[in-house]
Amino acid sequence: MSKKRRMIMLSTLILIFFVVGPVLLLMASGYSFKEIISLTKVNLQGTGGIYVSDIGTDTTVFLDNKEVGRSSFLDRSVLVQQLSPKIHTLKVQKPGFREWTKKVSVLPKKVTEINPVLIAEKVSFEKINDKNSIKSITEAFSKKTEEAISTSSGKIVFDNGGIEVKIFSELVKLKWSDMDEVPQFMCFYERCDDFLNISITESVKDVEWFKNSFYALVIVSNDRVYLVELDSREGRITTPVFTAADFKVITFNKPQVVSWKGKIYLKSGNNFYLLNFDPISV
Repeated sequence: MSKKRRMIMLSTLILIFFVVGPVLLLMASGYSFKEIISLTKVNLQGTGGIYVSDIGTDTTVFLDNKEVGRSSFLDRSVLVQQLSPKIHTLKVQKPGFREWTKKVSVLPKKVTEINPVLIAEKVSFEKINDKNSIKSITEAFSKKTEEAISTSSGKIVFDNGGIEVKIFSELVKLKWSDMDEVPQFMCFYERCDDFLNISITESVKDVEWFKNSFYALVIVSNDRVYLVELDSREGRITTPVFTAADFKVITFNKPQVVSWKGKIYLKSGNNFYLLNFDPISV
């Protein structure tokens, strides 16, 4: 091989290294080609991801109407990567549950965590008549009432040292005492809020955590039982699950809700009900 030819090959390899090397490095850092504007100008844009968390087993995730993942017994979450930074339509389907859908913003070089709140296609309730069960549930309601703190501005229903949940007439206010514990949906870029206000345009009588998680609240008024997601990004999902008419009453009588042994119970007057948000096994 002639010296001139060797020089040409060496120059070509150096050129390829300087052209392809930076591209490979950018792609490894989370970048992808969005489009080629011309032969001499390439538009690069940082990609992001979505982490769909705690969705149980046999749950299918769609993004912009395309299936992108399915949860299993071993992995109950779905991670979608290499997404264009824009607003995507996220949809979650699980047998026996209502379809959950929401607009989700994807940011460059950031994984956005989403915690869908799934409700059964057909919710139901069951009146509690067993005396022993009523006694235990009554004790759970009494303990919750004793731990509540009345203030001049409202009632503090929960205060576990990390998060405070307070009722003001038609408003529920949540406040985190430790910024390190603030969930991702309370943050935008480098700024995080330590409080969240939720309004249902009705007088709030009581609240309870949904399935002992910090993603949603069960809120009860004199007329309805709501399931309200805390995540307000691209719009908060508020679902009226039950009405007083479902229980064959005009309004609830001093309604309260409590979580006991992982289930949600409603008290109206002297009556107790188990609220089923999951499909009933046949």
